[in-house]
Amino acid sequence: MGTVIRLADVLQDRDSLRQQQVLDSLRRLATPRPDDGAARIEYYRHKAAELREMAEDGILFEARQTLLSLADSYEDMADTLATVGKLREE
Repeated sequence: MGTVIRLADVLQDRDSLRQQQVLDSLRRLATPRPDDGAARIEYYRHKAAELREMAEDGILFEARQTLLSLADSYEDMADTLATVGKLREE
C-alpha cells in the first residue's frame, strides 16, 4: 500500500509554511530611521497590510484576531505619525 496522508496534515503544513514566509518577509524589512517620519508611516502601513494578508490565509480564529489587532495598531501608529507631522508643519 501507498502512504496515507491526512488532508488536515497537508493543510496544517501549508498554513505553517505560509506563516513562516510572511514572518520571514516581516523580518527582512529594515525599520526606518526615527527621524524619517514619511518612511515610518509607509513602513507601518506596509506592515499592517502584510498582517491583514496573513490573517486572510485561513489560520485559526484566535490567531487571525491577533493579527488583525496588530494590523490595526500599525495603522494607528501611522495615523498618529501623520497627524504629528501635520501639526509640526503648522
